[in-house]
Amino acid sequence: MRTGNLRNQITIQSRAQTGTDRQNAPIYTWSTWKEVFTEIAARRGGESFSEENKQRFSQEYYRFRCRFYDVDGVSASMRILFDGQLYDIRSVLPDHNRRGHTLIEATLQDGTS
Repeated sequence: MRTGNLRNQITIQSRAQTGTDRQNAPIYTWSTWKEVFTEIAARRGGESFSEENKQRFSQEYYRFRCRFYDVDGVSASMRILFDGQLYDIRSVLPDHNRRGHTLIEATLQDGTS
């Protein structure tokens, strides 16, 4: 078992076009790009109010902190698989401490609360 802050393993997946269907629409498949050890933090943000339902919605986003050289080349068109759930990558940010780490902000697919 891995100890320390970077002990959670995530799988970053990339999308590749494998062909087209009968209507000439592209067919994509997801494949493993890289497995990375990270530290995970959940945050709440992006609140909105629905006038139709009279309900407030907020979206949780997650920060995956990992070493920069482990995720060099990751983009917002990729997704993260962690603990059986899929996360859409929103942005890739350098760590504010500039210690060779980077932050990947991602939202849970279909994850509003």
